[in-house]
Amino acid sequence: MRASSQDRLPGSVPATIAAVIAFATTALYLGLITSQGDHHDVVPILSFAAYFGSLGVCALLGAFRVGPDRVVWLGAATGGLIGAGIVAIFSIGLLFLVAGLCALAAWMRASVGVLPRQQVFAAVAAVGVPLSLFLLVVLV
Repeated sequence: MRASSQDRLPGSVPATIAAVIAFATTALYLGLITSQGDHHDVVPILSFAAYFGSLGVCALLGAFRVGPDRVVWLGAATGGLIGAGIVAIFSIGLLFLVAGLCALAAWMRASVGVLPRQQVFAAVAAVGVPLSLFLLVVLV
């Protein structure tokens, strides 16, 4: 028996799509890096892969969490995916931008009727997560 659209959480479908794209792009990133061979320093590679994978986890948590905190997860996924898309625009960034737009659509749908405090937390997450990518790029 299929669930009706009223049984689904608002924005769960685009958030799930964003998560799938993020996970697939992370796998593509790892595949491209390993196919180039000669890896002397695996720490940056694994750091970026973990960051990209965690964005997919944020999108999944936003898709399946029931409480109002799901907008925070979706905000984090949106900011992180769009930030990663801009930073990596000349390689795998376009896929991250598409995932970020899906997460943004989910965030907009999920934030209807949510307390302003939760929306502020989501906005802070949307700004803070890309800043952590910047720090990752600078430090690694």
